[in-house]
Amino acid sequence: MRKKSILLTLVLCLLASVLFAAPEYIVEDVTGTPGGTFYIGSLGGPKTFNPCEAQENSSNDILDRMFVGLLDFTKDAAIRGGDLAKSWEVTPEGNGWIFYIREGLQWSDGEPLTVEDVYWSFNNVWLVPNLITGNTIDVLKDSDGNVPKIELVGDNGFKIYYPQPFAPGLRTIGSVKILPKHKLAESAADGTISQRWTVADVDDLVGNGPFLINEYLPEQRVVMVRNPYYHRFDKAGNRLPYFDEFTWIICGDQTTMRLKFETGETDFLAISAPDYPSLKEMEAEKNWVVNAYGPNTGTLFFCMNMTSTNPVQNSWYKNVHFRRAVSHAMDRDTMIDVIYGGLAMPHWSPISPASSFYDPEIEENYTYEHSYDFAKEELEKGGFTWDAEGKLHDQYGNLVEFKLTTNAGNQTREQACNLLKDSLEKVGMTVHFTPIDFNTLVQKLMATGDWETMIMGLTGGADPHSGSNIERIDGGLHFWNYSPSLKEFVNKDEYTIPYFEWKIDQIFRAQSKEMDPEARWNLFSEYQKLSAENLPLIYTVQTLRLYGYKAELKNIEIGGFASWGWNEWGISK
Repeated sequence: MRKKSILLTLVLCLLASVLFAAPEYIVEDVTGTPGGTFYIGSLGGPKTFNPCEAQENSSNDILDRMFVGLLDFTKDAAIRGGDLAKSWEVTPEGNGWIFYIREGLQWSDGEPLTVEDVYWSFNNVWLVPNLITGNTIDVLKDSDGNVPKIELVGDNGFKIYYPQPFAPGLRTIGSVKILPKHKLAESAADGTISQRWTVADVDDLVGNGPFLINEYLPEQRVVMVRNPYYHRFDKAGNRLPYFDEFTWIICGDQTTMRLKFETGETDFLAISAPDYPSLKEMEAEKNWVVNAYGPNTGTLFFCMNMTSTNPVQNSWYKNVHFRRAVSHAMDRDTMIDVIYGGLAMPHWSPISPASSFYDPEIEENYTYEHSYDFAKEELEKGGFTWDAEGKLHDQYGNLVEFKLTTNAGNQTREQACNLLKDSLEKVGMTVHFTPIDFNTLVQKLMATGDWETMIMGLTGGADPHSGSNIERIDGGLHFWNYSPSLKEFVNKDEYTIPYFEWKIDQIFRAQSKEMDPEARWNLFSEYQKLSAENLPLIYTVQTLRLYGYKAELKNIEIGGFASWGWNEWGISK
């Protein structure tokens, strides 16, 4: 009986090798020690374990470890290769992509993960209007509001395409979390998927990422355990991730998170600029690595309202020499020292240097040295003069005087405004700074247009396309020069569109249809140069990504768009 059993097993194995291809795993060039637990702090606990419903960082940070998508991204958010997809190609029509899914993949419960899961996730969940609370369907729409269509291709491929080419779609499509059809199909069909996988449903969860939620104690911790079927291995043949557990320690505030790190309860800390010097001093004693990587992705800029109700001020703001004078007068080095303790860098482009779309030529040829003499030269070119008291006047004799604001309570922005006010007054401008409530500020920005100048910020993104609603002339956040067709408060008779603004608008329309990555990068390079030359927004400084972790940790790679998180599968002790 035993010989027959062995023979039968061999036959079945041979049959399986004929019927099923070998698993197509990802092999990473890392070396580590399997086992152990990684601890990290979390500001607040998760609200849900349902990827379709999560809209806050406390939930998404956890779910990003539990689910993956088609594409893999680097620490700086460039496309690194395939994740669930082994390859992809642009459709012959140039309006989408054909993805080929790795064979032999499994869900965390051991069930096969196939192209059917991918097709179902898009067609039956993410692209179904009003089925879920999350806004994934919005980010999948092209520039004209069209959602993509899906078709299966062969045994392990699927085609996803738009009515017209839409280059940014590759990144968003590749980032969408793929869901388990065998677990959620019924609830998607009957419309109850939003009610699944609450924080009380720990025992029902299935994922495809490196870790799976195993325990949740409200206000205390979330414990994740390694997925035994995760599709990455190291070069020695060890299945990743290395850690057996990944534990989130729930903290109520940043101070608690710092204390947890100092006492050794957590392994990693994203550090604020005020905390950096003291933590750096303890680096050797505590056996930490405390450092700064490079710029974050957000922007902080000075902007002028070119469509305000004051036509005299508008004429100044529309004068490129006036804007260049402001940039020369702006003392970015003092901002860096006073506000950020030296932990920032000058910023010149609408795209962060953290992005793969950033053109470093900006730093070489499109910067503005801090110089009051250069600022005055630009003002003279723009037709401005000074009176006997050193006050600045335009060519018609009007005193250059305006209000500056930002959102009250944001100390960084308030400090930036005070420093800018001091600098501009050195070249004769009269500036009245008054911070106001954030909601009031947004109301003025979006609804009434009742503002003159302000310092504001935007979060930025990996792909500059995320700024389309800012840079396009008809964009809902083109706030410095709103179109009268968009905002009733804009005076149609005084509204003008300078050439550079029209050109940037055309670039943003063209880039979304440009499927050649190099050609698209070149378009965004031209956009950055036009912006730096003409300064519709005057960028100030960018903070650095500050971090600390226990020196015993291996393989942590800090990036512009990620700190510890992009390669958690490869970190070990």
